[in-house]
Amino acid sequence: MYHYTCKHCKKVFKASGKNRKYCSRKCSSKEGSVKGGHAGGAILRKRAHDAYYANPNICKQCDSIIPIPPDTQPCITRAKKFCDHSCAAKYNNLHSKAPRKKAKTRTCGHCSAEYRVAWRGRYKSTILCAPCSKKYIETAQLSYRETTIGEYRNKISVKGKHPSWLAAHVRGFCRSWNKDLSKVCEICGYAKHIEFCHIRDISDFPDSATMGEVNSPKNVRILCRNHHWEFDNGLLE
Repeated sequence: MYHYTCKHCKKVFKASGKNRKYCSRKCSSKEGSVKGGHAGGAILRKRAHDAYYANPNICKQCDSIIPIPPDTQPCITRAKKFCDHSCAAKYNNLHSKAPRKKAKTRTCGHCSAEYRVAWRGRYKSTILCAPCSKKYIETAQLSYRETTIGEYRNKISVKGKHPSWLAAHVRGFCRSWNKDLSKVCEICGYAKHIEFCHIRDISDFPDSATMGEVNSPKNVRILCRNHHWEFDNGLLE
């Protein structure tokens, strides 16, 4: 047994181990609160938390108290101005003074009129103004309606490819040209997912048939996926 003097209460005590400094854990924690240590650190952290919440930071966007996240020092939270990234984005989008990119002025390649292209994360690569672009799309659709299957089969995009490529392109035109048709299955009324079904199959048309004939509304039915499969497999009339 060894005799020691407690550093906190100055009491003499006996202990079997060497280098003992305190007579009990109580004296150790009290001394630690003054000079540091694990117990003192916990006390100091609690004091820092209490001091922060006595005068906390307020979020600039939602006017709520910015809490201290777990395992984060109060001094780090003290530097924050928003409670989360969402509030920071909303506030900065409304109050940002950063210079925004101005719209560019371009010349239409068809009518030579000037038109402006706004910044939407990037400048849209256009060579036609809005009226000319609309006319171009309408003319292109009309020309494709009058194109025969044989002529379209010889286009670079499908020439030499599997026949399914041609069928996929024809179905794409069908969806584009028949947007005004009902968006509900003709049999069960399902509306969350519908498909355009050709009554006469695309492969049954001769090469002299036009794309407009194949994708005519009279040759199209609106069906859900299940009834489309049943129709293709001869289970529906």
